[in-house]
Amino acid sequence: MTGKTHFVVGEAAALAVILPSGWKETALCFAAAAVGSVICDIDVDSSHAHRQAERVILFSILAVLTAGLAEWKFDFGIMQKIISQRELWPIAAGIIGFLAMCVIGKEQPHRSFMHSLLAVLIFSGLVYLVIPKAAGSFAVAMSSHLVLDIFNKKNIRLWYPFPGGVSLKLCKADGWADEALFYIGCTAAAVLTLICLMR
Repeated sequence: MTGKTHFVVGEAAALAVILPSGWKETALCFAAAAVGSVICDIDVDSSHAHRQAERVILFSILAVLTAGLAEWKFDFGIMQKIISQRELWPIAAGIIGFLAMCVIGKEQPHRSFMHSLLAVLIFSGLVYLVIPKAAGSFAVAMSSHLVLDIFNKKNIRLWYPFPGGVSLKLCKADGWADEALFYIGCTAAAVLTLICLMR
């Protein structure tokens, strides 16, 4: 399926399963699902997710290098503050782990590791370390990506690292089914967003 279809179906799936209430919970659900629904395609060179990951990783490396240089040159006490704040360690580990998995994932063959249940577990766990309330929405949206891709004619390595793949071979990635699912996903996401905002 195409990225736009994965996005709207992922949003609809997360809203339907999590059923957030109010605008804050709905916005968090929407944001987490937005990332989870498309991150699987980080392994496609031409994908938006791949290009965005490269930018985020580059920006993160530059930010860490700049902070490190400032700490070394001017002794701002950044390291001391980080060491003294023990509750920041899981968040830092989650962010670093997420970025590291993005680096690993974008170098994998398409429809292999990033299209596996193992990837869903790892990425969702890392999101949980950073924002626990967002992990469920992220996991549902990322799982919806795998479910949609199973219908394609090409295999996905659902049980990675074990060999072999899964495919129902029912449709092409950008055919009529993709178009139909896009409109169904748009409608469902819009209706569910309104329902969640009014809860």
